[in-house]
Amino acid sequence: MITPSLLLNARLWISAALPAQKTAAGFAALPFTQVRGCKVFGTLVTQYQTAPYMPIGGETPYQRRVGRAPASWSLDLYRISDAGQEMLAAAAASGQAHSFQLTVPGLGVHYFSAEVSGLGLALGGAAALAEISLSLELRSEVLAQS
Repeated sequence: MITPSLLLNARLWISAALPAQKTAAGFAALPFTQVRGCKVFGTLVTQYQTAPYMPIGGETPYQRRVGRAPASWSLDLYRISDAGQEMLAAAAASGQAHSFQLTVPGLGVHYFSAEVSGLGLALGGAAALAEISLSLELRSEVLAQS
């Protein structure tokens, strides 16, 4: 479930490179480009898929984790001329995973790799024409820098 929330002074960065080791230090060594014009961030959530489980001799079935659910993240941007937004558009066209860094004041730096799976233009009012919406399909865990 994605719940939009406004993150004041949050910054998003993108890199076409993937780390050799998927650790916070591996991500931190990559060259990142800032994505400017971020308006609304969705919530990054780790969810698990469940399946009904009935233990032998048990009286009642219950839900058991069977795997991690695919996670996606939505992002709304103001359309501006920016190198980071150009990299997002190129990432959407390539279908390849890219590395991301999310810096949130008070919560620190978070790293993950994701594939840009959707890049849409909002149509409607005049304000909507100045916005871009996209979805990121996460391909790694969200790692916090310690």
